[in-house]
Amino acid sequence: MGVEITTEEGVDLFGRPTVTYSCPSKTKSAYRIQKSQDGFCFLEIVVVDGGVVPKNLETKATNEKELDRRIRHHFETMKTSTRAFYEEKYKDKPIPTLRTKKVKDGKGPAAKAEEQVQ
Repeated sequence: MGVEITTEEGVDLFGRPTVTYSCPSKTKSAYRIQKSQDGFCFLEIVVVDGGVVPKNLETKATNEKELDRRIRHHFETMKTSTRAFYEEKYKDKPIPTLRTKKVKDGKGPAAKAEEQVQ
C-alpha cells in the first residue's frame, strides 16, 4: 500500500538547501529537513507551519537519507487525520460545522440569566 508523498526542494533564509515533505491524503502538516540551528553539522526535521514534531521524528542526523526514511515511514504508518479525512470527503461541498442552538427573540441563556439577576 503506497501513499502519495510529495517533496519540494528549496532554500531557507540563509541560503541553505531544504527538502519539504507532505502527504495530503494523510495529513495537512508538512515536514522539512533543514540544517540544525545549534551550530553543528546536524540535520533535523521541523514542521513547516510551526507546531510540534511527532516523537518518532524528533532526531538529528548527519545523513539526509536517514531522515528521509523516517519521514516516509511516518507517513506510511500514520492514520489519516480528521481534518484530512473531512476535506477529502467534502471536497465538492462545504465542510459541515457544529450545530448551534437557535435562540428565540435574540436572547440566549446568558441574557436570560442577566434579566433574572436584575
